[in-house]
Amino acid sequence: RRRAELDPAPLLPRAAPTAAGGLVLDVVTVGGTVEPQEYYLRTAQGALYRLPEVAHPWARAFVASHVHALHHGQKEGLLLPCTIEFGILNGQFLAAAKNPPPTLSV
Repeated sequence: RRRAELDPAPLLPRAAPTAAGGLVLDVVTVGGTVEPQEYYLRTAQGALYRLPEVAHPWARAFVASHVHALHHGQKEGLLLPCTIEFGILNGQFLAAAKNPPPTLSV
């Protein structure tokens, strides 16, 4: 993605503690930029969000896992699209990928 496309994107809204129900989104894209390093996600509804810095390690690992499965032809290992719950658990950022939502097909 070009940096100019991401600049106007709002930060992902702060999520409630996961035990109380975090922010749940149907996600179709997770990606990033190199310089400066930023990560973003796009929802099934078309909304684009920049991820806060605390979410960057999760985003890097998520993208790496998805790309690995894609390049090795492991369709069952593909992570997107999926529903992701974002929240805070024990004071730490949490992002939990769920099964693909019924409105999206893999």
